[in-house]
Amino acid sequence: MRPFFIRPSYITVVSNPVTCTVLHVSEDRTTKSLGAYYATCSSTQLESLKSMSMDIWGPYIQGTRIWVPGAAQKIAFDRFHVAKYIGNGVDEVRKIENRELRKQGMDTLTGTKYVWLTNRKHMSAWHKKQLQQLKKSTLKTSWAWAIKEFSQTLWHYKSRTWALKGWKIRFASRRRSTVSHLGAQGLEAMVILGHAMPACSHEKSGQDH
Repeated sequence: MRPFFIRPSYITVVSNPVTCTVLHVSEDRTTKSLGAYYATCSSTQLESLKSMSMDIWGPYIQGTRIWVPGAAQKIAFDRFHVAKYIGNGVDEVRKIENRELRKQGMDTLTGTKYVWLTNRKHMSAWHKKQLQQLKKSTLKTSWAWAIKEFSQTLWHYKSRTWALKGWKIRFASRRRSTVSHLGAQGLEAMVILGHAMPACSHEKSGQDH
């Protein structure tokens, strides 16, 4: 299910990725828009749904939770959308910490935005050198970056249970020091990652978005 922008508003399209069949089209991208589709399904059909792949959009998540039994275990998101949210969370940590450091006359994080956000495969030699130095520090941004990097490995788990265990172990060591500084965007990213866990088990069948 995805929203499409058609001037002057959005429409919601529900499709079957296996048969490439459009199942439902409705105006806007609200909980009601998606609910209109679920309302056409029987309770048996709703219970038999194994995975709902969707954009990271609150009304879609809410609508699915309302209508589909066990929705929290069945919702799957595009891994690249999740990565963007986590990246935004890291950048917010950097902004907050940079302001704190500058008040103390320190410019450690100034100009380092893309050092934390760029994929290491695409980094320049200079950025790699900067990262090697920065990630060894006790900066909260460094800890948030480590969480971001570890989150990328979760997609390789075949078991949601083991993915959650790995996440909790890694996250526990960073929680007190970093989470309170994540801000709204960062905390949302962590919530989104929790929703995204089912995608780990769907990726094998090609349903990673």
